[in-house]
Amino acid sequence: MDDESIKKNIIIARKKLRMTQKDVADRLGITRNSYRRIECGDTVLINSYIHKLAEILDMSDEELVLGYVPYRLEPGLNDVRREYISQLRHKEEEHKKETKELKQTIEDLKYRTGLLEEIIKAKEEMISMLKGRGND
Repeated sequence: MDDESIKKNIIIARKKLRMTQKDVADRLGITRNSYRRIECGDTVLINSYIHKLAEILDMSDEELVLGYVPYRLEPGLNDVRREYISQLRHKEEEHKKETKELKQTIEDLKYRTGLLEEIIKAKEEMISMLKGRGND
């Protein structure tokens, strides 16, 4: 992240909190002119000031530097996520097993249907033969 972006993030956050440059400078323990030079980019923002400034502006160091809150899962959410993924995998395995069983059932039914069609064909031939005898 470049100094220009950090400078903009500081100004936006300060104005959002309706703080003056003097308010922030006093809390940092520096003069208003020193703080103004930080916002103007005339003075390099030292790491020790970043943390203190982030505290004053009610944000994390990362948010101050990056301009947004980086994606981070809360510890409890990570456990929930893991449990959800575990349940999802379990459901997926159940689904695969059920699909396999249904495919087998379909194959069995196709086989039985084929047998029944052969029986029907044989019965029709018998009926046809019996009708032919009756006409003699």
